Amino acid sequence: MKKFLRSFFIMLAIILLPIGGFFIYGNLIQKDIYTETYYAELNDKVERLSSRENKKIVFIGGSSLIFGLRSEEIEKATGYDVVDFGLYASLGTPIMMKLAEPYIKKDDVVVIAPEINEQTYSSYIGYEPALKCFENMNYPVGRFSLDENMKFFFHYFKFVIEKGSANIELSAPYDKASFNEYGDIDNEIVSNNQLSSYYDSTQLIEPNISLLDEQFIKEINGLNKRLSKRGATVFFSFSPTNTLALREDGLEEFEEELAEKLNCEILGSVKDFTYHQYYFYDTNFHLNRNGSYAHSNKLANLLIEKLGLQSSYEVPTMNAPEPKYYSSDLVETIDGGQYRQVFEDGKMTYSFVGVDNSLKDVKEFTIPSEINGVKVSTYGPTPFKDMPNLEKVTIPSTVLAMMETLFSNCPNCIGVYLEHDKPPLVCSNGLIDGASSNCKIYIHRSVIRNFTSDYTWVNYRSYM
Repeated sequence: MKKFLRSFFIMLAIILLPIGGFFIYGNLIQKDIYTETYYAELNDKVERLSSRENKKIVFIGGSSLIFGLRSEEIEKATGYDVVDFGLYASLGTPIMMKLAEPYIKKDDVVVIAPEINEQTYSSYIGYEPALKCFENMNYPVGRFSLDENMKFFFHYFKFVIEKGSANIELSAPYDKASFNEYGDIDNEIVSNNQLSSYYDSTQLIEPNISLLDEQFIKEINGLNKRLSKRGATVFFSFSPTNTLALREDGLEEFEEELAEKLNCEILGSVKDFTYHQYYFYDTNFHLNRNGSYAHSNKLANLLIEKLGLQSSYEVPTMNAPEPKYYSSDLVETIDGGQYRQVFEDGKMTYSFVGVDNSLKDVKEFTIPSEINGVKVSTYGPTPFKDMPNLEKVTIPSTVLAMMETLFSNCPNCIGVYLEHDKPPLVCSNGLIDGASSNCKIYIHRSVIRNFTSDYTWVNYRSYM
């Protein structure tokens, strides 16, 4: 028996010592690298939420809140302290609810308003982005189940390894400096629409009953039940929606089913929070500054009505900003490529929109950086169509926005080569749909970390 115990403890030590050393390295030796990124804002949000002594309105959701709220304005209109408890959809809605729940008190109001998509309308938890947020805050072990804590444990190893090779390049508004004291994005850079077509065509918003995950509904109802016992009020609501991205088939059935399944009241409707495309910044959920005032006005008025408040203050609304981009209807064919003139702030650039029939059989194509001295700054929807022999595409660094899918029926294309040092704007998903299933995105080794840490490009990490 003694030999067995000796062998057992020796084996246990062999297993546990490397794990313990790994955690010591990750926590005590390895440098913190996310302290100035938007991930670090979660700690400030928890501190603001936990420190409010007055009755408060807590908005829970993803990044549509940080771009969509003017919390100070809603405070003036309602008389409640306002806490913007949104940050990043990839964290998952449940994690934000779990973190907020301990600090909700009697007479508080909670508005749960996730982005309208499959991930945020589910029980999904983003363990890797959450660990980045927890880098500079106490890990809230008590807020998670045993299974969830074990998953955090196993993701920690990948987190430490990735962190050791990461190179963070801060870029507003996706940095901590862009947040104000309320936790809203407050940076002049979000004053206009950055999307050349005014919406992201790969991020269509399709509210229908298939989104209504039963476990997600159960978690919302559970939270409502617990908070109602404390004397708090819970509303479910909706994110801002770009009118060009909304698909209304199934919308009425979706809202009826949601109202039937939820035990809390619904604040507004999807159409109440659907805004003109000029009110958006860089995604179909992210409002620009003028849009955030329009959204906050709508929220404040609905809350005043639902809560029976008296208010003499009206959140100001602003007209949609003048569009940043204008494009010509004329398509020019130059050296086998097809281009459209685009005007930004009065300056002309070209958008690459397609390939002439004479080049449909080529194996490689490079989008030029300029045409007759004029920069090529964007491309149109699926510029590479029906090119069965195409294998390689090169995109110059002058292309600052990649907001459309590149390919349609290009089954042999296996490589997209970017000449960029800094990540351009990119569509939320589907960039290389229509190419080979083995297609990869090639970026210079010295700058690839800039892409893998970027807010949206991180979605394409597995393709790089």
